Amino acid sequence: MIFNDGQAMMAEPGSVQAQHVLDNLIYRREIPVMLGVFINPGRRPDQPEPTPRDWGDRTTNRGAEYNPPNDHYARVIVEELMPAVKKEFNVSADPDLHGIIGASSGGIAAFSTAWFRPNDFRKVITFVGSFTNIRGGHVFPELVAASEKKPLRICLQDGRNDNRRPGNSENDWFYQNVRLMQALTAKG
Repeated sequence: MIFNDGQAMMAEPGSVQAQHVLDNLIYRREIPVMLGVFINPGRRPDQPEPTPRDWGDRTTNRGAEYNPPNDHYARVIVEELMPAVKKEFNVSADPDLHGIIGASSGGIAAFSTAWFRPNDFRKVITFVGSFTNIRGGHVFPELVAASEKKPLRICLQDGRNDNRRPGNSENDWFYQNVRLMQALTAKG
């Protein structure tokens, strides 16, 4: 399982602490043994490491890497990160066993990775994914509707109070998550 925004997903104290969640679920045999890979967004040498407080939105390349609806981030994950991980660990070649998770911009990056590389990643979890017009991500419902069905398993989590933008539907986070859910449901 790849975790975007690893610094925030592992923060202690923190609201996620995914490393402990994985360990506990594996220990209780509620999920299979798996490798958790926690990565941060890219940054230039003059930029600081992202923190759980700022997520790197203003100090790293996070927005440019995570938000565009293209395969650039997926290529980094599949062609650079995964080969490095496979050198060190016994990773299954089965894409049905590969998952990626993210929150906010990390959520759209997770979805994009599986969407553009379904032969490499097939499981996605997004928390309040930014499927908005930050950098064109509001187009995913139309991309889903126009494509052939893909073998993906997706969990979208959002809430009615998430970044609402009355009068600006392209930037209404809840509305865009609902649109994507509807497109995915219609596609089956």
